[in-house]
Formats: sequence, C-alpha cells, structure tokens
Amino acid sequence: MTPRLDSPKVERGSRESVRVGGRIPVIDLDRLELLLLGAVELRAQGLNGAADRIAPRERALLARLALDVGRVVTVDRLIDDLWGDAPPSGARNTLQVYVSHLRRRLGQEVIRSGAAGYSLALDPSSVDTHEFGRRVAAGAHLVTSGRPGEAVGVFEAALRLWRGDQPLADLGDYEFARVEAARLTQLRAAAVQYLAEALLAIGDDERIVDEVAPLVREFPFRERLRAAVMTAMYRQGRGVEALDMYGEARAFLRDELGLDPGPVLKALHTAILADDPALVAAAPQAQRVVVGALKESVVRLDAADAPPTNLRSQPTALLGRAQELVEVCGLLRDQRSRLVTLTGPGGTGKTRLGFEVAAEVLKDFPGGVYSVELAAVGDPSDVMATVAQTLGVQEGAGRTVEQALRELLRDRRLLLVLDNFEQVIAAAPDVAALLADCQSLSVLVTSRQPLRQHGEQEYPVPPLAVPDQRSLALASTATLAQFEALALFVERAQAVKPSFKITDRNVRAVAEICIRLDGLPLAIELAAVRIKVLPPQAMLERVGQRLRLLTAGARGVTARQQTLRGTIDWSYDLLTASERLLFARLAVFVDGCTLEAAEAVCDADNHIGLEVLDGLASLVDKNLVRQDESPQGEPRFTMLETVREYAEERLVSDPAHAVVRDRHADFFSDLAVKATAFLQSMEGRGWRDKLEVEHGNLRSATEWLLETQRIGPAMDIAIGAWRVWIQRGRLREGAALIERVLAHSDGSEDPKRARALMCLGELYRFQGDFERARATKEAGLPILRQAVPVLAAATLCDLGHIAERQDRLDDARALHQEALDIQIAVGMKGGIIHATTGLARLAVGTGELVRARSLYRQVLEGGRELGDAEFMNEALLGLAEIARREGDRDRSRRLYDEALVLGTEMWDVSMVFDVLAGMASLAVACGQPRTAAHLLGAVDAIAVTTGLVPYFTDQREQCREEVRAVLVAAEYADLLAKGRAMTYDDAVAYALTW
Repeated sequence: MTPRLDSPKVERGSRESVRVGGRIPVIDLDRLELLLLGAVELRAQGLNGAADRIAPRERALLARLALDVGRVVTVDRLIDDLWGDAPPSGARNTLQVYVSHLRRRLGQEVIRSGAAGYSLALDPSSVDTHEFGRRVAAGAHLVTSGRPGEAVGVFEAALRLWRGDQPLADLGDYEFARVEAARLTQLRAAAVQYLAEALLAIGDDERIVDEVAPLVREFPFRERLRAAVMTAMYRQGRGVEALDMYGEARAFLRDELGLDPGPVLKALHTAILADDPALVAAAPQAQRVVVGALKESVVRLDAADAPPTNLRSQPTALLGRAQELVEVCGLLRDQRSRLVTLTGPGGTGKTRLGFEVAAEVLKDFPGGVYSVELAAVGDPSDVMATVAQTLGVQEGAGRTVEQALRELLRDRRLLLVLDNFEQVIAAAPDVAALLADCQSLSVLVTSRQPLRQHGEQEYPVPPLAVPDQRSLALASTATLAQFEALALFVERAQAVKPSFKITDRNVRAVAEICIRLDGLPLAIELAAVRIKVLPPQAMLERVGQRLRLLTAGARGVTARQQTLRGTIDWSYDLLTASERLLFARLAVFVDGCTLEAAEAVCDADNHIGLEVLDGLASLVDKNLVRQDESPQGEPRFTMLETVREYAEERLVSDPAHAVVRDRHADFFSDLAVKATAFLQSMEGRGWRDKLEVEHGNLRSATEWLLETQRIGPAMDIAIGAWRVWIQRGRLREGAALIERVLAHSDGSEDPKRARALMCLGELYRFQGDFERARATKEAGLPILRQAVPVLAAATLCDLGHIAERQDRLDDARALHQEALDIQIAVGMKGGIIHATTGLARLAVGTGELVRARSLYRQVLEGGRELGDAEFMNEALLGLAEIARREGDRDRSRRLYDEALVLGTEMWDVSMVFDVLAGMASLAVACGQPRTAAHLLGAVDAIAVTTGLVPYFTDQREQCREEVRAVLVAAEYADLLAKGRAMTYDDAVAYALTW
C-alpha cells in the first residue's frame, strides 16, 4: 500500500544509518549515501570501526559539497558559505584541514581536489536532494507526455525521500542551508501540486481529498494545488466545501498580499457555481497543466491578467532538459540566488534553455520578464543603456537613464534575461550593482563564462545525453531512440524530411553522429537538416569534418548561430593573443591532458607569454576547456571534439606546430616506458589507470611518430600499453595500432621489434585468433632467444597456451617445460611462476586435477609474494575451476568471489570476464540455470565490446548447451537478453550476490 503523504518515510532499502552530528564509524566503503532532506545523515552498508565526531562546520562543508555533487565548488565559494562575511585569516588552511578530517572518516576518494576547489565524488543518486530533483523532473516529464498514471508513482517516491518538513534541519545557522532549504521546500510544494494534478487526471479524487487537501495550508500560495483539491471535492459532491476553500483563498491572499485570487481559481470558482459539466470529465494533459478537469475555454488566461513580457514564442518544443528546466526554475522562483548564470560552450543550448525557463516562470514575476539581447552590444558601458531601452526607460529632468532604471526596478518583482553576456563581461559589476539596489529584481544570464560576482549561482548547461559505447553496441532501437540527442536529431530531420524515422538500420549511425557531435544541440540541429541530401550513414562518414559539414543554419537567427564555426569564432575572438596560442596548442591532446602534460608540451618554445596554469584557468572560465578530475585526483583538462577540431585548425598555422607534436609524442612514449615495469603488480593500478585515460593521446602520439619515421618510440608505446589494452578490453584497437607500427618498421632483427611481435601475438591470442597468434610469436622468437632469454621464455609459455587451445597437448607440455627450464636457469622468479601457470592450466585441461591444484597453489603463493595481481587471479580462477569440477561448490564459489573482487579492484576486464564465465558454469552445477543464463548474457556483452574469448572455452560452451537444454527457448532468450543489457558494474554486483 502506498504510504500516506502526511507520514513520509525514506525509500532507501535496509541500510544502516547514523546522524552525521553524532558519533560515526570510520567508513571504508564504495557505496555511501548522504541524506539532506531532514537532518544531515549518512547511510552505508556495514558501518564499522571506531566512532568519531564530525564537527558542525565540517558537517556543513560535507552538505555544501553534496548540494553540488560531482561539480567543483570553488574555495572562495566554500569560504563564503561556511563563514559568511567574517572568515578567519587562515580560512583556506582551515578548509584544507576540514577536508582532510572528512577524508579520514569517509575515505580518501570521497572528496576530490581540483585546481579551483573541491568536489564530492559520489554518484549523484547517492544524495537525496539530487535524487529528489531528478524524480520530480521525471514525474513532470511523464505528466506533460500524457502519462499521469506513471507520474503518480514517481512523485510519491520523490516525496517519500523527505524525513521531515525542513531540509538541512541541523544547519540552520548557515545562510546557504537556509536558502537551499527554501528552494527544496518550494520544489516539494511543486511535487505535491504535480501529484495532485496527476491524480486528478486519472480520476483518483478520493486520495486528493484525503491526503493532498491537508497540505494546502502548508503551501497556501500554490493556486494550482488548491484548484486540484477544489475540483476533486466538487466531483465528490462536496461543492459547498470547494466554494468555502475558494473563500479561504481569497481572504488569505487579500490579507497577505492585498491581491485577489488569480485567473485559474477565478475560472474554477465560476465553473463550480455554474455546475459546468466539464468538471467531471477526465483531465486533459498538456505541456503546461493548469488544472486537470477545466475546459480550455474556462482556463484561458486573459491577456490583461498576464505579467508583461517581450519574450517571443519559440517555433519548436524544447526536447530533453526536463531536469535542467526544473532546477533553474527552482533557483529563480525561491530566489536562492537572484543572479543565475547559464554557462557552457557555444552551441550547448544556453539561450534556448534560458528562454524556456523565462517562459516557465513568467507568472512568478508579476513585474514582468524581459529578454535583453547583448550579442550586438560591443561596449560594456552600453549594457545598462540597452537594458533601459528594452524596458522603455528614458532619462528625465534631473535623472540619468541608469537612475530612472533603478527607480523603475526598485520595487518590482521582475526578471531580466541577459543573453550572450560573454563579450561584455566587463559590465558584470554593473549588473551586481543593479541587483544590490533593486532587491526584488532577478537576473538570468546566458554566457560562456561566469560573471564572478558575489551571490552568483553558476549553472553549467551540459550537452544532451548520448549513448555510451556499450549502449551503442547492445541497446535496442527503442532504447537508443529515447536519448535526448537522438530525439532532437529526429525532430529536426523530420522538419525538413517528414518521411524520416529511426529504424534498426539507421539508428546506430544516428547515435554515432550525435556522439561525435558531443551532444551539442546546435551541432545536432545543423547536421539534421542535411538529412535531405545525406542519409545517416553517409553523414557519419563526413562528420569527421564537422566545421565544413555543419553550415546550414536556420534563417532568422544570428550569424554566429548559422554555423558551428561561427559560434566558436565568437568565443575565440574574445581571447587574448596568449590565450589563443595556448588554446590552439591544447588541440594536440586527444581526450584531454593533465597539468603536467600541458606544461611540458604547450610551451615548447617558451613563447606563449603566460603561465600555462593561468591560461588553462581562463579557458575553463570561458568554457572553451573543461576541467575534470582524473582517477588519481589531479585536474584534467579536456575539450569537446567540435571545439578541438577548431583549435586544431589554428594549431596547423602555428610555426611551432611540429615542435609541439614532437614534445607531445615524447611525453607519452616516456609515460608508456615508465609504466611497463608496474602493470602486473598490485601497485600498478595507478599506472593502468593513467594509460587507459591517456589512450587517445597514446594513439595520437603513435600516429605522429609513424608520420615522422620515429619507429623506435612508437614501438615503446606499443610495448608499454599492450597489457592495458587487454585488461581494459581494447584488443582489436590495440592490435590494429601495433600492426601499423610493425608495417612501418624495416623488418630488421631488432629486439624491440621482436617484443612488439610478442605483444601483438598476445592481443591475437586473447581474441581467440590462435593461428595468427602462433605465427606472430614464432616470427619474433629467434631474436628473443639470442637477445632477451627471459622474454623468449615468456613467448614459449604463450605458445604453449596456444598449442593447448589447438589441442596440440604434447607440444604445449614441451613448450611450457622449456620455458620453465630457461627461467630456472636465469633465476627469474616471476618467469618461473609464469611457466608454472602454463603447466597448471594444461593439467586442468588434461584432467590432472590433483597436479593442477598443487601447481596453482605455487602460482598463488608466488603471486602474493611478488604482489602480482595477474598471477594471483590466474591461480584463483584455476583453483575455482578445479573445485567446481570436483563438486566442491562452496569452495569454488568462495574462490570465484575472491577472483572477481580482485579483478574488479584492478579494473581488469579480462579477469572479470573469465570469472563471470566460470560462475555461469558453477551456477549450472548448483541447479540455477536462470542465474547461469543471466551471467552468460553478461559474458556475451563483454565479448561483443572487447573481442575476448573465455579461459576454459570447452567448459563454457558445455555450460551454454546445458542451460539451453533446461530452459524453454523463449525464457532462455529473455534471460540472455537481460544479462546482455546489464552494465559492467551491474554484472559484477549480480555475480557477487546470486
């Protein structure tokens, strides 16, 4: 039964919780929830350890970071929010101490440091305020999409997150908490209103009267809420009570505001008095639900009652942006900040969102909503005059235009929308001064950089949602079509070609186009209009030249919005000469760079003319560069690909272009060489992460090295990165890159070339291409025998694995034994363990389980001694398989679990893949074929995206046949599909809990 709205409870499963203000244990967990809709509270699984008190200001810091979870909050903003106008002299150091204390209690990775400030590294859904806003936005979308029945459950789930009437209840001494509490309370009021309207639409009048009506007194200014309750009362034959409720509203509004009820309530009052039959009809759903059961003619607003505005109606509907719309509207409605700035790179949809927000909040600003276009204003000193001109303000006797503007706005609840502020950014203090003088005024700004004024609330506008690579490979057509970016493409394409629609044949091409366009609305719209002459696949082939392809903008928009190049030109022209040079040189980095890399590469000739860090900070401010945080907690600077393509054109004309590319290639080949020695060890996780993050740069550096005939450093990258390509599932791409490197070499008997052949052979082997793997490794073996015996022995081991997979068991045994003899002779302990692994795996394949167990135990012990994660996982996997074949299911499960945890900790996709496949076989042995089918689906998904083949292939195929034989075909297919649809993390969680 659905809980009553007047007795909310938290919907968070069975997790333990503690008040943050009390004694809390040390938490060493991957999953943590922070609850703010009440007193600040932590929830986590397995709370344990010694108890410590979190000081009040540290609790406030944690809450403040949670309000912007995942986004960097600047140090200045944190100091302002924690201490207000009277911070201590050592506030920055004190803040660092608070962060250090919280990290010790919650884990080092929970709070991340950036160049500008700190961010809370939790999944946003782990913070209840964020989850509440997301659910309200989702419910609103369902209502406006004509699905009120589904919306009811979503709103109820959102309201159950509240644990009392006051969010952040224990932080009332902090202004930011009071403002946020007010905003959240208004959002709760909106959720109650939306819920009432959804209930009205499905005819559940009883619940409205019983459960929602008592909340009208809590939110007395919500006329739509009151209208929904009055309509439900009338439907239940309680028209007199409905009229009494109207009388209460009129008396309240006159006492509080000196106003009569608005047109919605007036129209409803008239309809009730007239017994209008429309009041008993089902409620229509529309973009803006006014009140469920009223005829359009009854609720039509009289133009004289509407607030004044110069907003133009938009020719097309806003697609997506449901959450952004709710959040920005909430900021303006409750005046959490009277200066809200929508920031983002050109083409991200700031102006469109700003106008939609302005239209949505029009009724909240009785003084009016006015848009002020600043694109044509070149002089910042003209901004206030332009605002005055827009509002019709003129100078008079004894007063300037600015004085007259202040007099007009001083007591009016009015919203100004200042569009395209970036080129008049020097006028920001004038806007702040106007807000200081006019306390009822609010300003919504769209700009490519924030205004940096006190009290400003920056709201970065993200690109539209696009599929990730897994979704692109596995998701259905219907699922892909729901992504915001694809929906926009389809709508704009149909505007010029009505017959266009998403099909199974074109959906992935459309999705790939949206991905390559970074989800930028402008870029997607410009691409979609090309559908008249370019089908999706043909368009995809040309989208690499984005700036030339995307040139057909709509008439009636500014010149800079006509093409993607024009909108980036607009930002580029505002840079200083030094910033332009740095911006161009940053294009050499693919998928971003660290500060260290930028400093090493971008100022190669010492001619930039500014500190690289300062330049990066400025470009981040101007939204030409984005700042994120790497897995190691260091700042990482990235560009949207559309922006990077523009910058790359500028880089080509830089006289130091070749020097910059050389420095880039040297930096990343050195990185690969340094990483080589650590990649197998437990301590090598950081190096694996680095090489994975820098994959695009490594590939780009290799291309340049080949172009400039520097084959040696190119091979260094291949030799350093091949293991990560296997561990992270990049087998096909890695193999293609090494093939190119080898094709450029002269074929000489170079040990480095032989090592590259060894690496390429491994990439073939892990894909199951055993014949090519054998030929490749044998080609390099003679050179390694002479030059590097230990690597020759490693190659012999690999050839032994290949021979086993090809059923050449005698050859396999001889190869592993020869490898072991070489490693013993040179005293290489790691090599001895490697060869022992090969003999152990062969013993499992030939049924010698007792010998195999003994050998795997030696491998496990040696791996632990060396700290080698690969050896440890190989041994755990082998021992688990032996236990399964011997019927010891409990032991097999424990070993598989240990291997899965280790593989996950090491972020080794190949390890996890083999464990999931082994667990599927174990599930069959345990009489759980449905579980096995789920796991097999997850294995299939990883195989599709990586090219990996299972460790014990024969047993895995037998497992699949056994599951297919037990289950009905339709059920087997359904379970397999559900397993394939699981994310990587979901598959791991499922495997650990079945």
